[in-house]
Amino acid sequence: MPNMNATKSNHKINKQFQFLPGAAVLMLSFFLLIHPVYLHAQDYFKMGSQEQEKAHLDKAIEYYGLAIKQNPKLLPAYIKRGLCYQDLSDFDSALNDFKKANELKPDNPDIEMSLGTTYFHLKDYQNALSYLNDALEKMPDNSNAQFDLGLTKSELKDYYGALKAFNTAIDLSPNKSQFYYSRALAKDQLRDFKGAMDDCSSAIKLKPDYEKAYYLRAKEENQLRLYKEALEDLSVDIKINPKNTRYYAEKADVEYHQGFLAACIADCDIAISLNSIFGEPYYSKALAERDSGRIDNAKSDMETANKLFKGKSVLVWMEMSKIYIYTGNYAEAVKCAQNVLKINPKYIYADYELAYSEAFMGNDSGAIKILNRLIKTDTSFTMAYWLLGRIKYMAG
Repeated sequence: MPNMNATKSNHKINKQFQFLPGAAVLMLSFFLLIHPVYLHAQDYFKMGSQEQEKAHLDKAIEYYGLAIKQNPKLLPAYIKRGLCYQDLSDFDSALNDFKKANELKPDNPDIEMSLGTTYFHLKDYQNALSYLNDALEKMPDNSNAQFDLGLTKSELKDYYGALKAFNTAIDLSPNKSQFYYSRALAKDQLRDFKGAMDDCSSAIKLKPDYEKAYYLRAKEENQLRLYKEALEDLSVDIKINPKNTRYYAEKADVEYHQGFLAACIADCDIAISLNSIFGEPYYSKALAERDSGRIDNAKSDMETANKLFKGKSVLVWMEMSKIYIYTGNYAEAVKCAQNVLKINPKYIYADYELAYSEAFMGNDSGAIKILNRLIKTDTSFTMAYWLLGRIKYMAG
């Protein structure tokens, strides 16, 4: 229905300018068309809502802004504009709107939930946790708030707390695939590989093209030595998205564990061709090359992996140590083992590699000292007893 007051007002303006030259009247009419100053805040709000429903978010934000300019206390405009900003990943602007909404209507659970979600995206997890808990005190049956709480607790490494929240979210809304996937991630962190695998299966049942769920399930299957199943899942992922280097890298890792060295190297080459700054395929390729007797290639690829991991990977340093031992370069093997112990002083296998290299360099006393420390730390470490006995035997 037309706004009669607005029509009269517009007619009055036109009458006032009826003696202007034709071009000026035309310009003024165009200005009034694109800036309908006669509209009320609720009119702008309605126009914003219509644009938001069409996913025209920038236009919706503009209309909500005009509504707020006419009525700075129009609560729904702040909330809906904040949601638009969220959808555009402009979380700073969203936070400002939700804060203003919270000032206008404190203790509203929907606003508190929006604040919690926005703080989560801004990586302010403590504030996110606080607002989500406040919201859930008033609406404990809100599955999305429970889900966001689970995500927040996961980021805070409270995986048991995350699991509890995800369990509640799934009980309330059992048909949301992302709920199962996120719970699988929490279970993975708790080393419940079977549970994580089952949750991925539930997510895939609800969403058959769920790439991330196939990938995570394959990783869990790899951990559980279900190599055939892992390869099947990764093949599905590659079919869905053949340009994802991680899928080929994980497939290569599974193939290495199965002893399919040529297939492992081939998939590593594909992964590297897609992303040459991703360290994992160089690492897996080096292992396969080492086991294939291509030691020089293995050494080169492991050094590349080490650079890409910025010297922070224990596994890479350990494998470099083994490669140097194979080539008889015990001095470099010692350096690699020492670097492992700088990263993780309790990594007993690095101590063993260090002792082994020291022994072959003729430093029997140093090697014996390391091995005695190892045995004291772990009395069941049989390799240390074997090497200690060998050193003493060779020493006569």
